[in-house]
Amino acid sequence: MGLDDLVDKRARNLASPGEKFEKQFLARRARTQWPVYLDQTAIEIEDGIVQGDTDVDKTNFSPELGPRYRKGMEAATGSGADLSKILSETIADKELGTIIYQLNRLSYEIEGRDSGLENVQEALEAVFEKILTIETGYELSTHSRSDTGTIADIVVEMFSDERIARRANELVDAFEKNLSDGLLAKLDEPQMMTPLWRHQFEGLQAWKDAGYRGYADMATATGKTVLGIAAIALRYGHLHPVDELEGTKESSGRDHVLVVAHSDLIIEQWRREFDRHLNIPRQRTGSADDIELSWGHVHFRTPQALTQQDSFDYDLVILDEAHHYATGKEWGKLLNEFDCDVLALSGSVNDAGTDSKALQSHLREKVGPEIIRYTIAEAQADGVVPAFDWEIRYAPYIVDEQFTSVTRDAEVSYAKFREAVENGEYETERPLRTYDDIRTFAHTTEGKKYKRDDDLFRDLSTALFSRRTRRWNLSPRLDSVVDVVDEHTNDHVVVLADSNAQVGKLVEAITDRYPDVDVFGVHRNQDRSELRDTLDEFDDSEAGGVLVGTGDLLGEGVDIPNARVAVNMATGGVNPQLVQRIGRVLRNPSGDKHAQFYNVVGIPEGDAAVPREDGRRLLTDAAQFCNLGSKFDNLPGFATSSQLNDEVLGELLQAGNREIDSLESLGVDVDTLGGNDFLAELRKRIPESGPCSGDGVLAQWGEYSWLETSGVSDEVSPSTEDTPRPNEVGEETVEAPSRVALNQSIRRLAKSHSKPLTADVLRKEGKFDATIYEEVFGSLEDALRAAGVDVDADEMDERKEIVRSLQEIAVVEEREPKPSDLPYGETTITEVYRLFNDWADAMSEAGVQDGPTEEMVASFNGDDDDDDLERTTNKRGEDDVFEPNELAEIYSTFTELNHLLTSLLESEYTEQAVGDGSPLAIWQATVEKWVTGDGPVGAPSYGEQQSVRNPVSISDYREVYGDGERLITYSIVDTAPLNEAERTLLSEVGVPTDSKWTNLPVAPQTGVRLPIAVVDEGDLGLALLLLSEFPRYPEPASSGDVDVSERLDGDGRIGRLTAEVVSVEIGSDSKRDFDLLLDVDGIGEIDMTVWSEHGLDVNWAPGMRYELHQLHFKTWGSESDPRRKLSSTRDTKAYRLQSRPSREPETEDESSSAGSNSLFGRLRSAIGRQPTTDTGGAGEIPTELPSESLLCQLREVYES
Repeated sequence: MGLDDLVDKRARNLASPGEKFEKQFLARRARTQWPVYLDQTAIEIEDGIVQGDTDVDKTNFSPELGPRYRKGMEAATGSGADLSKILSETIADKELGTIIYQLNRLSYEIEGRDSGLENVQEALEAVFEKILTIETGYELSTHSRSDTGTIADIVVEMFSDERIARRANELVDAFEKNLSDGLLAKLDEPQMMTPLWRHQFEGLQAWKDAGYRGYADMATATGKTVLGIAAIALRYGHLHPVDELEGTKESSGRDHVLVVAHSDLIIEQWRREFDRHLNIPRQRTGSADDIELSWGHVHFRTPQALTQQDSFDYDLVILDEAHHYATGKEWGKLLNEFDCDVLALSGSVNDAGTDSKALQSHLREKVGPEIIRYTIAEAQADGVVPAFDWEIRYAPYIVDEQFTSVTRDAEVSYAKFREAVENGEYETERPLRTYDDIRTFAHTTEGKKYKRDDDLFRDLSTALFSRRTRRWNLSPRLDSVVDVVDEHTNDHVVVLADSNAQVGKLVEAITDRYPDVDVFGVHRNQDRSELRDTLDEFDDSEAGGVLVGTGDLLGEGVDIPNARVAVNMATGGVNPQLVQRIGRVLRNPSGDKHAQFYNVVGIPEGDAAVPREDGRRLLTDAAQFCNLGSKFDNLPGFATSSQLNDEVLGELLQAGNREIDSLESLGVDVDTLGGNDFLAELRKRIPESGPCSGDGVLAQWGEYSWLETSGVSDEVSPSTEDTPRPNEVGEETVEAPSRVALNQSIRRLAKSHSKPLTADVLRKEGKFDATIYEEVFGSLEDALRAAGVDVDADEMDERKEIVRSLQEIAVVEEREPKPSDLPYGETTITEVYRLFNDWADAMSEAGVQDGPTEEMVASFNGDDDDDDLERTTNKRGEDDVFEPNELAEIYSTFTELNHLLTSLLESEYTEQAVGDGSPLAIWQATVEKWVTGDGPVGAPSYGEQQSVRNPVSISDYREVYGDGERLITYSIVDTAPLNEAERTLLSEVGVPTDSKWTNLPVAPQTGVRLPIAVVDEGDLGLALLLLSEFPRYPEPASSGDVDVSERLDGDGRIGRLTAEVVSVEIGSDSKRDFDLLLDVDGIGEIDMTVWSEHGLDVNWAPGMRYELHQLHFKTWGSESDPRRKLSSTRDTKAYRLQSRPSREPETEDESSSAGSNSLFGRLRSAIGRQPTTDTGGAGEIPTELPSESLLCQLREVYES
């Protein structure tokens, strides 16, 4: 024995067990593989397997291998993660080792029990996540991934979030305690893993308050399925800790829950949602129609199957797609059978499903009240349904030697393994072709046996799990993200990073490239007030800027109204919550901004890539992105960063395509690979052989022209009807296209047209006729909005007026209109060419290429006759004497006040001016708004009301009660003149003060005249308080016509009537907004239809009175039993009538003090105790204003 041998022996004797283990087992492996290898080591130690001559056992695993586990975790996540910093701040190596051993020991113990679970690891992961959610309210991102993780994955993610890491020990203790109480009970528990949206929570609360019976009417993609699942959690488990609502728990373990969906496909989606939102794994729900869980039974049925049953003994029934139960016949009869808790769901708010009178009535009678109605407009305003364009931007991963190394190891082991499989060395019926197959197999009992006994399989599975963990933590190259920012340097851009470490690097990179751009970095450890200040500074920046933060921080509903662009550094796979989160960052409550979202997705290059695996994953992920977009009718675009080699991308696409072909030839179901209907269409764009341009393929994907002729996504996003309809022009009827296909068709056409799309353009160049868009979306305008095409409401109205003019010309001239017929009214040839592509386009839109249609003739003749009737009715005869009316008098006196205030502001001697934000300017603007602007809150202006509601014109009224130019006699409205001192002061500054302005309005309750001199905030507050006393809807003159019932004879139009709403029903189809039952003054109850195309924006409410103008009526039946029907027209106006406050003072003392200094003082004091009354948007009240001598003098005179 030589000296060297003695030294080596002594060194071996002095080495610690951990050092021996590292040299013997870990040294030959990349550090990224250490955590997975050490997990298996812990299980082997628990199983009594000796670890060579290392002396590592259960007593010293924690101190000896804990440090090495840490090194492996840091290597697996890389320098761009926060894990290393969090580990050093939260836990010692020995404690980390204890947690690792404890989790693996529990995994080993559960595997040894007869639990009936095939994949124990999946169950452990699910239970741990449930405990994490209950204890902290947080969740691990492993739940959103397609394949099961390892203990190493759980630990890595646990220590990647500082909030969770600080509670690691107590979480593991809680984990162990729950498992000792029973794995299956915890696994089966209906525990919501994600918080509900506000509308879902409110609906669930209403359902509980209604005794657990009711129906929800929610637009597509707003979470009605989640609401149904939350109902199960409320009754038999728990909501997310954020949602503080507990239901009555009465289950004895024998309860029966029924979920009814109209197709097997939808039922399968429900099973997946159980996994996603309740974290009850698929191995528990399986594919059976009847599932037995620890707390009860869940039954899945289609209505067809349910009608064959004799017994309906259920405790809770969830009815999906409730519009299929519209009547008491067939399926509708099922509602009679459910004497239990019931929640009916419909996603047809936009599709006229539950807008059926019969369905509304039937559901109310058989199920319960409407618990929530949530429209697509509300969802987009709340950010629930993303209102933005989005793009998948492919970029190379950050160069990473560890990832390249573990990829090389994985491929070497995979090649040896496949050869062994071909030689029959592994006896299993499972397919072991893909990386996913092998990882899944490794979690099974059979696979775990191979990991213990077979070095090759252990090396392979260790490498595959390690590669996946490393890939999950890789990010796209930072310069790819900065390039996206480069396209929007003048916008407000939000960049979502994956860690605080990335935030710092991105802020530095963006600042270096754009030193003149404001760049803001935020992180979770910031003080809350400091964080809010930073967000406000970014949002208020007029020049735009870039805000960089982690996705979990900026995606928590923070308010950034001006954010127009979001860039996400994607890691992992397709995450449905991601787009919803971005929708909240880019939410658009006012509907006036166009937002853009980029999801920057990394792909491996060179030796780091496994083309068949990574290419297949690229394809299936792209299909999943399309599928995700189809859920909210907005498919993504696809593009590449400048850093990505086009040939590399092309090779990946072709290799992935060939791999899918190969798997299909072996009988593998594409759905198990993460595929869907989109996958087949995307693959068709990839050339089978020869050169393949990645950019070229992505360009074809993003066009989506293929979608318009395929059946893709019809199941996912159904159109409004289940019946066939015309498709392409001239073809026979075919299955209706999906909303997604219609949207993509519009987007494609919009790119090639600078002018607004018209029905004629759709007919000539589109795949679908315009009538299909109107049927599916309600109108062409709504279809354009749904497709994200900007719609100018004023421009649309102008186009409608041109169409109306052309139709009228056709009727009057009894021929096709010609350009020489213009101008006609306000329609000119210039306007036609400004708003339409050409003359033929306008003619086609109006439908008058061949002259007027019978419908046009009938419509315009009817309108002409009715207009003549209205002109005759409203015309004042020589002997007519009008009764005084409140509306004309209020309009006149407010007109005088507005004129006087405007003249005062325009005087060269007055320091204040119109629109300068001073209290006087705000007062004048508010008065003008009431007279001729938008009107008081909730009502039109007095000017509009005088023009529309009053059968007596203001000129006729002034002739009777004035001198023809002004109103002199006020019989109903109290007015007061300027006093002599006020007139003198105003005259001195050049403001006319003759008798024309002597009748100024007096507040009807307090008897105080509205002021002229408004100097400060107190004066303005008093003025607004006095203004609020005036009625929003003054009483007009009576029509003076014959009895209303006599005017409703035959068919025609009636100018005005008043009625009380008895009942309101949602329209029975997409063309009707409402079906009303009115109690018409002088007649009685009459039905009225409000047509959708007339855009009548009225909040109809039973018990409220309305004044209605320009209605169409139809009568039939006999004289003794007349039948009448009212309906809206394009000219219909509706005014809600409100009772006016009494002008009579309550006491004599109050009467005598009206207008006195003491009353003025009391009103001023009241201003100090209340928030200032809303000015209706006239302007902001400044905090400090200089006093002005003239106004002060006027105020002194006024108060005296």
